[in-house]
Amino acid sequence: MTAALARLETVDAVAAADARAALEWLVGDSGLASLSRYGIQQFCWYELPFKWIVEPAVRREIVIALARFFDLAGLARYAELCRSDRTMDVLAAWADDPSRGFDAYKRAADDSGVEPPNLPELTWSSGMGADEFAAFWSTAMALEVAIDAGALVPGAKGWRNERAAIARAHLVQPREELFGASYLQSVWTARLGDWIEGPVGLPSRARAQLLAPVANALLHPVDPPRGVARPLAPLLWLLDAVDNGGDGLLLTQNGNLPRSVAHGIVEAFPSWWPAAAHDAAPSREHDVPRLVLLHELARETKLVRRTGRRLQLTRRGHQLRGDPKALWQAVAEHQAVGSSFAAAVNELVFAALLVEPLTVVAEVVAEAMVVLTESGWHDGAGGAPVPRDAVLAAVDELALRATTLGWVREKGRQWPRRQLRLTETGRATALAALRARALAPRVLAPRALR
Repeated sequence: MTAALARLETVDAVAAADARAALEWLVGDSGLASLSRYGIQQFCWYELPFKWIVEPAVRREIVIALARFFDLAGLARYAELCRSDRTMDVLAAWADDPSRGFDAYKRAADDSGVEPPNLPELTWSSGMGADEFAAFWSTAMALEVAIDAGALVPGAKGWRNERAAIARAHLVQPREELFGASYLQSVWTARLGDWIEGPVGLPSRARAQLLAPVANALLHPVDPPRGVARPLAPLLWLLDAVDNGGDGLLLTQNGNLPRSVAHGIVEAFPSWWPAAAHDAAPSREHDVPRLVLLHELARETKLVRRTGRRLQLTRRGHQLRGDPKALWQAVAEHQAVGSSFAAAVNELVFAALLVEPLTVVAEVVAEAMVVLTESGWHDGAGGAPVPRDAVLAAVDELALRATTLGWVREKGRQWPRRQLRLTETGRATALAALRARALAPRVLAPRALR
């Protein structure tokens, strides 16, 4: 590196200074061996135009200087990247408008082929820990090698599927430096550890005691339970009703399901509307709480969409309607995803039920209150502790959903003897929900109820 910079300095001292500054940013003291196509394009397409406080014209001069250095260092492929039309187009977009520049950078990075793709088993975090960082950059290098060898041709037919296959094969390969584990396993293990500990800077002993016993079971994919279509029958019934022969459903003026659906579902599931307790059939959706729950679930999981007053199945809804196992997986994983308060409560309830399949509701509410408070959740801007009523409402909502879909059985409905018993389907659902949450990419979550 020193020799190439010296040669450049003899002919253009300014270019040599620009190249030296760029190289210090790119490799520091690591030397040229640590260079990668991904790192260079990140610098040219994002870091230089976004993080360096220099004029647009100077950005172009820097990448040209870097290209000249790479020519002298015998790294022609990197020189070509720096002076490519794509690089110049991205820099021009940044000069025109930062938002346009960022969009151009993301498109260019994805088209490059060396951007490690998200996979069903691993979505990359925006803020990576050391294990994930190592896995990401190693995968980027593996993709670069595949491109150089001609095994991956960005832009060719089916190249994105090939990129995913190469990335997956690299991530699951056992590594000697990881004592036989794979990069994928190292990322999962690190995320599990972070999940058990909870938010950074807010360690919760109660949380760790609750979640640690189930952690090892989350390292492996969860198989769908036997007879999975049976507990999903109410949701499948609703999806059939919404499809309505392909025409969709005309909603009421208030956006509710029509009376015919409320009538039909209590005929299909009589226990939802026992004749002994009701003199007449339901007159609206909100007369049947379980129907309201299913409608909300179908919307949350993007199985249905509303266009004007008409409710229709989405493409995802059509696909999952014909595949009960995939539908169960989607519904299960949805239960504890995201940063909402309900998701935070659901993970604690599921963990408690996995540890103790027959759980007293009063006890799990009390335990959840402690964990949530220690984890930084509070009530409003004043920072008051999480109120018991809010936790109980979230537990009740999950219990209704879980009993509707056959995940739990209720016992002793009167407080404080009310209990929830996990079924076989419920155990699989709880594991799938917690696995999706524990292995999800790390994000900063809001901790206030309102």
